[in-house]
Amino acid sequence: MDIPTRCASASDLPALRAIWDEAFGDEAGFFDFFFEPSLCIVADDAGSPGAAGYLVPCGDYVAGSQRSACAMIYGVAASSASRNRGLGAAVVRGLISAAGGRGFPSVVLCPSGDSLFEYYSKRSDMRDCFMVRERRFPPGAMEDGHTPLSRVSPSEYLSIRESVLEGIPHIASTTGILDYQAYLCGSSASAGSGSSAGSAASSGSDSGSGSGSGASAGLGSSPTDRGGLFTADTPGGPACLIVELQDDGSVRINELLAPHGCEHGIVAAVANTYPSFEYIVRSPVVDAQDLHQARRFGMLAAMQVRGGDPAPGGSAHSSVPGGGIAGSGVLTPGVSALPAPWYGPALD
Repeated sequence: MDIPTRCASASDLPALRAIWDEAFGDEAGFFDFFFEPSLCIVADDAGSPGAAGYLVPCGDYVAGSQRSACAMIYGVAASSASRNRGLGAAVVRGLISAAGGRGFPSVVLCPSGDSLFEYYSKRSDMRDCFMVRERRFPPGAMEDGHTPLSRVSPSEYLSIRESVLEGIPHIASTTGILDYQAYLCGSSASAGSGSSAGSAASSGSDSGSGSGSGASAGLGSSPTDRGGLFTADTPGGPACLIVELQDDGSVRINELLAPHGCEHGIVAAVANTYPSFEYIVRSPVVDAQDLHQARRFGMLAAMQVRGGDPAPGGSAHSSVPGGGIAGSGVLTPGVSALPAPWYGPALD
């Protein structure tokens, strides 16, 4: 039986915040940045929201010369009293449908665990698409020399990001997403300044910025400095990275985009600025040597846009810019096309 869903209303906000707090256990600054009732899908339980999720524009999915307007699904969760009854899956299906109705040929999602890839692929049109190369470094693995870091604004970061990702299928992000990421790191001026853009997806099922540049010597000195958006000048060219301190004391580089051979010096600079017992580094899969450190990271659904044509390259269920899943460079069984599409910061 199909579970009905609806767009949220402003009166739902207290219940939505309660679901968010129960599921994710963190402060809900997300609502100050991104909440728009028409872009929130709710599944009711006994007359009030039992599960909800959020759909936000996030820029374009880019593959070669083609660009496809893209929306991201974020924060799918059900209340404890409404879990394990299919409400979360119904919300995801509702979000995908809402995206098509609003003119987005591509919808992306970053599941929070491996089991959720199977969960969503069985219950919606989401399919595996994005890969990530994820490595872990203890402090002793850092080299002595390091590349100086400079904190930058979202717009400065985006300029370098696009230059480094040229030729790699990716989501061309927005300043709003990056401003929220900087806010999460304690380095954004104010909540709400990114309200016109969306977040990436770090979603559960039913069960569950700084401005201007600065020398790296002045970074990490404030208790509220939990990372931020940075650039680095390397021997191979410009690089950019997003650093976020985790609650367990580790440091995660949510996105490291750097010329080949320059990553270790950048990670050493992060270690010099933010001491920790472990550094988790996420970067794109760009050649076959990266595959042993790669894992699934994100999913994509492409659909018929209401009143228009399917997304470039194929059918309503498999099309993305570049000519379908294999044609866009996605790593699927029996397909060795590289590079793999890059999702970017998932705000997870």
